[in-house]
Amino acid sequence: METQHYPLEEKPIIVPTREHASLEAFVGKWAIEGQSFAYTDDTSPTKIKGIVTYEWLAGGFFLCYKWDRYFDFENHKGMGIISHDENAHSFAITNYDSQGNIKSYQISYTPDSWKFKGEKERATLKFDTDSFTESWEILVGKTWKPLCEIKAHKIA
Repeated sequence: METQHYPLEEKPIIVPTREHASLEAFVGKWAIEGQSFAYTDDTSPTKIKGIVTYEWLAGGFFLCYKWDRYFDFENHKGMGIISHDENAHSFAITNYDSQGNIKSYQISYTPDSWKFKGEKERATLKFDTDSFTESWEILVGKTWKPLCEIKAHKIA
């Protein structure tokens, strides 16, 4: 039996945009520390410590990241993918974690900060030289309450 070969469909060359390039601020390995106010009475926050690594998927269109962190002694691992929708002119994230959660967030950004907005969580990230801060809130009823504060320092 002879193998048939089909010509490859010609596709226009697509290259990452400047919006994709704006994600470069995240690329690297980061040590994180902070505190979580979830499930506490706000007087005894849970300590957060861990590592998060951001890297480009081949092609430069998607930024993948993995985290391995501890909330006191409870390990929480996961991964996410940040994408940019050229038609909608917006970013989005989908996260998957070791607790079986799948969470999605829309992202907006300015030169000073990145804002993540999900169904029941939102965050503001602010970058500085080789560091960034994350301030997360959670929707409880109709009120946004502090969820956690994280500081990340670039280590690679």
